[in-house]
Amino acid sequence: LQLIKELNLINQTKILGYVPTEDLVGIYNLATVFCLPSFSEGFGLPVLEAMACGCPVVAGRTSSLPEICDEAAVLVDPYDVNDIARGIKKAIENKEKLGEKGIKQAAKFSWQQTANLTLEVYEKVFRQ
Repeated sequence: LQLIKELNLINQTKILGYVPTEDLVGIYNLATVFCLPSFSEGFGLPVLEAMACGCPVVAGRTSSLPEICDEAAVLVDPYDVNDIARGIKKAIENKEKLGEKGIKQAAKFSWQQTANLTLEVYEKVFRQ
């Protein structure tokens, strides 16, 4: 927060505290970019939520995020501030393309898709 003030970016930056689940879609739809330069993620559900809303995503090139994001996000080194900045710039410049790719990528992780894949595994095991 101090750096945002020092760089005079208060009017261009929104730092949100807790956000109720029912407000997330509206926030993702209003966001220019969703940036999650995480050092470690178990799964990365917020990335998929943002993608499902067509919001361009910048994510850390760590843990599960590269697999979840595939080609639908800009992946960055979360330890390199300059790389994160480049990633945000690239996401803004490619907003439409990333938004479209993100919607398609998020659909791969829908509950329906998960249920279908799980059913396929059960059927395969049952046939053996």
